[in-house]
Amino acid sequence: MNSFPLRLPFIPLFCKKDFLVSYTFIWNIWRCQLGRELTPEEEKMVYNDLTNRIIFLLEDFDSNLETPPVDEEFFRKLGKIKKLDKGAKKLADRFLDLRQAVKMNTFNRSPMTFGANEIAWTRFLAGCSAVHSGRNVISAEDIVIGSKVYIKLVNTDLDSLIRSL
Repeated sequence: MNSFPLRLPFIPLFCKKDFLVSYTFIWNIWRCQLGRELTPEEEKMVYNDLTNRIIFLLEDFDSNLETPPVDEEFFRKLGKIKKLDKGAKKLADRFLDLRQAVKMNTFNRSPMTFGANEIAWTRFLAGCSAVHSGRNVISAEDIVIGSKVYIKLVNTDLDSLIRSL
């Protein structure tokens, strides 16, 4: 047998679940920053324009720019992304190694559930960057942008930002 008998088509990297995880990340980061659980009123505020701002404005999510309207075509294009180019794959693997080393040195363990979602979400942000750049493949530059957006979000005063939207 010279080749694998079953040929699998490329499947999209992203689906609706990846978009919905955005709300979970915002909720968790905001909760950690406040040092307490969110009130019911604050929980409702998680579903404001911040997620759209992150997806459509990326690094400028905290700027004074107007929140772009939801664009169905954008999500169709995002759903057609099926792979990372070689440079992106290599960089993503290096970032993963770095994240694991930091988590192990900081916490003496790796919180796997959060880590897996974190990686998926930064990759989702990288996919958003690729679509904004007119590509259907994620590049190393997109991986960098996705990671920068995530780091910026963690370091942003979400309480002030969310209440201002």
